[in-house]
Amino acid sequence: MKNILTSLCVALLLSAIARAQSKTLNGVYAGVRVTPGVVMGGGMTREDVVVYFRPDGSFTYDLHKADWQTRSDGKYTIQGNNLTLNYQVHNRTIRYKLDKDGDIDADGCTLLKMPVDGSVPKGYFKFSIINSSGGGSSPVTYVGAAKDQGLLFDGKGGFSSNSASATVISGNGVGGGSSRESSGKGTYTIHKGVLSLKYENGKTAVHSFFCRPGDPVMAVIDGNIYFMEEPPKAASRNTAATGNARQNNTGPAATPVPETADGKTLLLKANAVHGGAALNQVKTFGFTALLQGLNVRSIADVAGNRVRIEMRKGNQLVQVEQLEGNAGWQWKQGKTGTLSAVRAAEMMAVFHAGVLGLRKQEIEALAIKEVKPAKAGYSVHGGQQGKQYLFLLNNESQLMAAGDNTGNVLSTSVYSNWKKVDGLLLPFTEAVSAGGQKATIQYQQYEINTAYPETVWAKP
Repeated sequence: MKNILTSLCVALLLSAIARAQSKTLNGVYAGVRVTPGVVMGGGMTREDVVVYFRPDGSFTYDLHKADWQTRSDGKYTIQGNNLTLNYQVHNRTIRYKLDKDGDIDADGCTLLKMPVDGSVPKGYFKFSIINSSGGGSSPVTYVGAAKDQGLLFDGKGGFSSNSASATVISGNGVGGGSSRESSGKGTYTIHKGVLSLKYENGKTAVHSFFCRPGDPVMAVIDGNIYFMEEPPKAASRNTAATGNARQNNTGPAATPVPETADGKTLLLKANAVHGGAALNQVKTFGFTALLQGLNVRSIADVAGNRVRIEMRKGNQLVQVEQLEGNAGWQWKQGKTGTLSAVRAAEMMAVFHAGVLGLRKQEIEALAIKEVKPAKAGYSVHGGQQGKQYLFLLNNESQLMAAGDNTGNVLSTSVYSNWKKVDGLLLPFTEAVSAGGQKATIQYQQYEINTAYPETVWAKP
């Protein structure tokens, strides 16, 4: 009898160990992997990482597909806190870590668990889409088209949807502006991740929908990550921005700039709009910003040719990049390494692109290659130190967008929400596209000519 009991206890113990080693997940895990850019035009990438895990050991990342509930893109296993994903189609294996809070550490990107059968909170969710491509004689023929799509839920079963777009084109012409169009409203229901929308006109739509409460409130809609923010306010099609330039330029077209217009003269007019002498005298430049739920702080020492970028999740420092001259270092997850030459070049663009690229000394150093007229403004294409830069200005000489090829891929930025800060006209929203990746950065505060102590440049 004793041997039988001993054997039974051993069998039960082994069974318990086996169950513990073969844990399963049930739900959608989502997070944003980003490489933050520098000040206005230094290259930034965003990747939405979304995976739906099932208790049967299968998973899918195609939540925009109609069969997402049953679709399998591979199998996963769990041993201790090690999570292994074996992709069937791509024949590849990816290894993640499960943290103590039940979330997933996906190579520096935290995937947060979204409730399987959650509700739809009251609020407005926005997702930004940016497209860009190059070609022609200039480095950027079609610079950018940015579109914001939003869903507003009232928390009582009603919704409305809208979209906003801003387009900037260089080539045969430059067009720019913004418009907002309501896409309809109606009622909604949610059940086990399936959001059903019924519009007032009778149209229906079904989406996969998972939402995580907290700070920030984040939702996964058809595999794309949305963040809750303030709903857009109704505005006229021509809205004045702080300063002498208009934020939106959708009114009557002005007389196109002649093909023979002098590029440096045009850029000097933009220099005056964005601060003139105050802009030319910038010695240090810094900002704090919110980037898809992450806190970013960047400082630039113009005289010392140094740039530092810090990225935090809440109060936890997760990444630091620092440029010192033409090279630099990076710190990530406790490990320090050398900045790649490509990344160093991208960070160097802070001194030559965007608003800082409109400083008089930068304009004088720019070799003008091309000036293009348009209905709503003009573009100036130039180069220096082997790199190409593009400035797109509206009829009031305000910078609408910019592009550069300082990295391996074309980087474009579309600017909006302009405000005066210490005599400079600066954007508080920037939509960036680089190599097919998209991101939106919301600037919270700028620091102009702050005397930074040497300690802020130290390694973590």
